[in-house]
Amino acid sequence: MPNWLEGEIHVHGIRLRYYRTGGDKPPLVLAHGWTNSGLCWTQTALALEADYDVIMYDARGHGQSEPLVGRFGEAERADDLIGLIEVLGLKRPGLMGHSMGAATVAAVAVQRSDLPAYVILEDPPWYDSAEGRAARNARNETWMEWVRSVRHKTREAALEEYRRDYPQWSEQTLNLRLDAFLQMDLRVLTDIQWDLPPWRELVQKIQCPGLLIIGEPEREGIVSPAMAQEAVTLWQSGRWAQIAGAGHNVRYDQFEAYFEVVKGFLENQ
Repeated sequence: MPNWLEGEIHVHGIRLRYYRTGGDKPPLVLAHGWTNSGLCWTQTALALEADYDVIMYDARGHGQSEPLVGRFGEAERADDLIGLIEVLGLKRPGLMGHSMGAATVAAVAVQRSDLPAYVILEDPPWYDSAEGRAARNARNETWMEWVRSVRHKTREAALEEYRRDYPQWSEQTLNLRLDAFLQMDLRVLTDIQWDLPPWRELVQKIQCPGLLIIGEPEREGIVSPAMAQEAVTLWQSGRWAQIAGAGHNVRYDQFEAYFEVVKGFLENQ
């Protein structure tokens, strides 16, 4: 890990681990996706640390934060992020999230419009139909079995399988993702509540500027271009961008293109 600050806070009785690039710069909080960890943002944080105080945290049950205690739904995840911002004394931070973390960021923007200066959402888990949710559940079942199996493999065997499945990912990303699998509380796989509000109702309540970044549905991206376009018509200060050649894990698949879009948005905030 780079020479970043590292610490723990307690929010609603839950211990959360965080990493921080530091410095007297605008704060930017990064919320990771399901089965990831705060350090899975390392490549992004390295690219941003010259201009931002980047804070990455492990969600409950993930990384080195406390194992799951009680319910693990959208309300709890949003409360944890709000608590982190308040305990660290962050003033109008930017919030960026991927997948589960993007849903958490959006929820915070709606519940506490006074907190974020802006939000960036990387392929949030927005589904338009029962068929889409069924497809998500089927993919999740396959994914859960793979994550469980990692703990019965040698590290090199797991990495080799991962390299084969994701040849476009950097070696750093592969290793950090594997670390996240090994650290997480396995109850995350079964106890998570995907109790998200309908995305159309959600986006029209977001008051701050925002960027929605999506991949390609053909590569298992969740949000389609049609959905993204509709979202920004409801979200008065929102804009969207699609990254060619990327799937659900946009920044892992096509980091340079992803970061150019992020940097362009941030330069105007």
